Amino acid sequence: MTRILVSAWTAPLSLVRAVTRWPVESQLNGRRNALVASTQLAARTHERQQVDVFLDLHTRRWEARQVPQIGHRRVDDGASRLRAAL
Repeated sequence: MTRILVSAWTAPLSLVRAVTRWPVESQLNGRRNALVASTQLAARTHERQQVDVFLDLHTRRWEARQVPQIGHRRVDDGASRLRAAL
């Protein structure tokens, strides 16, 4: 008889514990997900900035090598100074 009473109380107690722990565990999981998402976003932003810097530098170097020509004569518009600076 006592065994039946004990088992009758253990099921509701475990249910009560699970219900009371749910908001806390849910918030912890939400925080963890937000931290992972924030880390991924920061990594993507950093990578995008690196690509922008690389493309900007590549474009400047490419433009510095391009010297406009008029007919057969080369015109120096300061590109040699820009090339020397890079």
